[in-house]
Amino acid sequence: MAGADRLAQLRASVLERVRPALGIVGQEPVLIGLSGGADSAVCAWAIVELRGTRNLSTCYVDHGWVASQALGDAAAKIATQLGVQHGSVSITVPEGPSPETAARKARYEALSASADAWLVTGHTRDDQAETLLLHLMRGTGLDGMAAMRPVRGIVVRPLLAVGRSETRELADLLELEYFDDPSNENVAWERNRVRSLLRDLDEGDIVVKSLARSADIVRDDVEVLGELADQISVVERGGRIGVPAPALTSVPPAVGRRVIRRALRRVRGPYAGTSAEVERVLSCLAGETGAQELAGDVTVERTGPWLWFSQGGHHEPPVITVEMIDLADPPLFYPSGHWHAVFDGVATIGAIIRPCRSEDVVELAGGGHKPVYEVLAEAGITARDRSSWPVVVVGDRVAWVVGCRTAAWSWVTATSTSYRYASAQVQE
Repeated sequence: MAGADRLAQLRASVLERVRPALGIVGQEPVLIGLSGGADSAVCAWAIVELRGTRNLSTCYVDHGWVASQALGDAAAKIATQLGVQHGSVSITVPEGPSPETAARKARYEALSASADAWLVTGHTRDDQAETLLLHLMRGTGLDGMAAMRPVRGIVVRPLLAVGRSETRELADLLELEYFDDPSNENVAWERNRVRSLLRDLDEGDIVVKSLARSADIVRDDVEVLGELADQISVVERGGRIGVPAPALTSVPPAVGRRVIRRALRRVRGPYAGTSAEVERVLSCLAGETGAQELAGDVTVERTGPWLWFSQGGHHEPPVITVEMIDLADPPLFYPSGHWHAVFDGVATIGAIIRPCRSEDVVELAGGGHKPVYEVLAEAGITARDRSSWPVVVVGDRVAWVVGCRTAAWSWVTATSTSYRYASAQVQE
């Protein structure tokens, strides 16, 4: 009777904590990563309890390790017990300095490729505490201190508020046929060393609960910073990522650093860079240093009002199409912005479009002229793109530096009798 009471109590408690994370998935297809252990077994059980088996399947990832066969058998038995469709996929873990990291990356890739569905994992509160400690040991910012998120992209982690001791107890009470992975005791792996340390120091789970609660608190702050960072637009042009420098310099440093990390992620993959790299980008932004070469063959340079991030071997000059139309009557309205222009038709007879030349200048309204390369630099066009940037010219006179400036001599006046409309578009 005591066992039945404990099962009822623990069952209700776990389901109450799992339910919020599942709200986002509704009845959409879900794939559960079933490792064969107690955590993922309870995760699968809880999802079946809360939403049934419709649009639900499980998948075991075979790493080809010593206990993989036993874990795969356990996963299949658990799926059978729960009445869930089950499959498996084999991966090869690439060699490298961190087999844990390589295995995790390969595992997520395999699961994501297995089904067009939400991907649910059985990470617990203990995993959250371990992740936070690992990040702190390596040196981390707020993102690392936030540890794992309950929902990130297509990945859902409904057990982050549930302790590992609870999942094990519940799996036993439910008689789920899980198997303990012996590799979890291999202290040669960093996470297992942290796990062993927590187990020795934290018999009552007090430290684990405190660490997990800290991650939750930090996550709220991270979300606010993320919303502020979202207000700064980031553009992509010809394989490069551009961030408006004035916007970066006008926000608090914590927000600016977050925008820089996002730009680095977009240009070279998921790795956001070290703190030292971010500081080098900030020095480039402030004009204290020139272009910066970062890991992964990434170059960062400040050009006019733009901070550009590019990766060597992946840069392609932007493709800009320009169209000109002759008009007998003045346009009903004059377009705004630098990507559209209306010229005096007579002044621009014979206008052609060609790439910019180093000797080109554009005449100014108040007299004098400015080199077109300087105009392009002020607009944030990087040096490598200036020689291919289109200009509209009549003879050798520049009428329009596309996307940047029109020359005063080509403007429409009160005495204009014909008109020429031009528009340009960057092909992303």
